[in-house]
Amino acid sequence: MRDFLEGLGKTATLPTDAQRVRAIAEAMGVPSPFVEGLFVSARRRGLVQPEPKGRGRYTWSVSRRGEAFIANVTPVTEDQPTALLSD
Repeated sequence: MRDFLEGLGKTATLPTDAQRVRAIAEAMGVPSPFVEGLFVSARRRGLVQPEPKGRGRYTWSVSRRGEAFIANVTPVTEDQPTALLSD
């Protein structure tokens, strides 16, 4: 989730959300539908917020809650064992 939120901030200049999803998916090395699932989860958890884009359209940005989430999550590195990866 942290990588997704950071990617959302880095892709703010792209014109469409679909382009942002593709760019984030490519950067994370995952399929676009996985990033779309992260987006739905982030939206439900209040980690992203809509921002007006004009003519009734909007885009998404990281909310204050999302910023706090990023600040409080320790990134997993290859040398750290995780419950999902351990035998």
